[in-house]
Amino acid sequence: MSEFKITTETLRAAIRARISAGISRQAIILLIQTYAVENARHGRVQNGVRRLPVELIPNEWRVAFLDALDELPGHYPINIAACPRVRA
Repeated sequence: MSEFKITTETLRAAIRARISAGISRQAIILLIQTYAVENARHGRVQNGVRRLPVELIPNEWRVAFLDALDELPGHYPINIAACPRVRA
């Protein structure tokens, strides 16, 4: 059985679609932080929040990230602590 991989291009396309649908960039930035590898220090600071690249989301968490992205409400703030992320 081959391993299914979600590409960074797929993640970016999903993020662009959610931004076009009215989801705040801030909420998406916080969601990426939630799913990125622990202790990630890459990225630039935007409005006081570190903006991490989607490449830092491990493949095994990308399906959960896309599910959480799809569930983001159209308003801010969101409850990031409620995002279902499993750490090994």
